[in-house]
Amino acid sequence: MQLELTPEQVEGLCAIDAKGFVQTVERDILRDYPGLPAARLTERLAAALAHARAMGIEEDANLVDFLRTEALVPGFYKQPGLRRWMEKPGRPADQRFHDFVQVMRWQLRQGTDQQKPE
Repeated sequence: MQLELTPEQVEGLCAIDAKGFVQTVERDILRDYPGLPAARLTERLAAALAHARAMGIEEDANLVDFLRTEALVPGFYKQPGLRRWMEKPGRPADQRFHDFVQVMRWQLRQGTDQQKPE
């Protein structure tokens, strides 16, 4: 016997899954950044998750990076530069966002390296 779900039931299951995902990532973020204000963090992360999925980001690792970035840089995904980058044709959203994260990490390392006294 095959279980058939209505669209509303599927939507409800997806909402439960999203809530659990956000709670798990939030717990890890607060563990890794104990000084980070927790006020409204759940709400911000849930909105960011919905936005990431609307952009076409599906891979869990990219979704985690998206939420971690939102926690540290509120509203980062609303910046025009990121939106333009993500909307460029030719590559899937997951690859585009992964590339974005790699560039940001490289730039942070370069900035740190340039601040070291010689």
